[in-house]
Amino acid sequence: MRNVRTSPSRNYSVEAPGARHSCRGSIRPQPALPHESLITEHSTFRCVRTSSSEFREPIAKATFLRNEFRAPAAPSPPRLAAVITVLALLVFVTVADAADSLAFAERGDLPIILTAPHGGGLPIPGVPARTNGVVFQDGRTFELTCTTADQIEKLCGKRPYVVAAKFHRKFLDANRPLEKALEHPNAKLVYEEYHGRIAAYVREMRTRFPAGCLFLDMHGQKGDPDAIHRGTANGVTVMELVKRAGVESVTGTNSVLGGLAAAGFKIFPPNTPPGSP
Repeated sequence: MRNVRTSPSRNYSVEAPGARHSCRGSIRPQPALPHESLITEHSTFRCVRTSSSEFREPIAKATFLRNEFRAPAAPSPPRLAAVITVLALLVFVTVADAADSLAFAERGDLPIILTAPHGGGLPIPGVPARTNGVVFQDGRTFELTCTTADQIEKLCGKRPYVVAAKFHRKFLDANRPLEKALEHPNAKLVYEEYHGRIAAYVREMRTRFPAGCLFLDMHGQKGDPDAIHRGTANGVTVMELVKRAGVESVTGTNSVLGGLAAAGFKIFPPNTPPGSP
């Protein structure tokens, strides 16, 4: 760990490498005080001093060491306002950077996209657990999605597109409309990042594969562990597929569900035309 002291009369910007946001500000010239310490170094962000001789110093989330932070007895309003402003900017950058890191996304080369909204286990910075709705994880569906992508690549020689949530469902349910998906505003950036990745890949796939693409949304359930549940909203989500290729594209022997049934897996509802019992 290395201690970094800011020097007076310098302008600073805080950047998250690879992120879309940066924060810029200035620090007024003040005498060096013990509480102007001391930033832990983990190379998450960079504090860049803009002057004639450029200076770069890797820092973490501008985390002040608790055992060395001692505020003056009567801080002046300008100094206090400057500290609050800088910390607020750093919190914003931290959440924006988290949005990028909490949505796993992998570009593919097949007209197939796999998504998994409920398999993650990580917290979202500054977001408490939701108090309404389903908050349980679809266990191991993140790993199932990645393994499925690996198996598709072995069979086809190319990988599908993949977008999978790394955040836990109790903080954000990405499989719900925005107004029902979250309870804390800090989760909105993560929601938008997850769905933005999917939307961008779908747009790209429509251009690359105009004949059509397969979208598989991976979920889990424990009520019937020996069965694979098919979810088509009574045929609504596969309506276009059925129009183009007939019902056998969903339930036929060469369809995804037909292939699973032929391999001995139990399909629920039974492998009948969508909308049928």
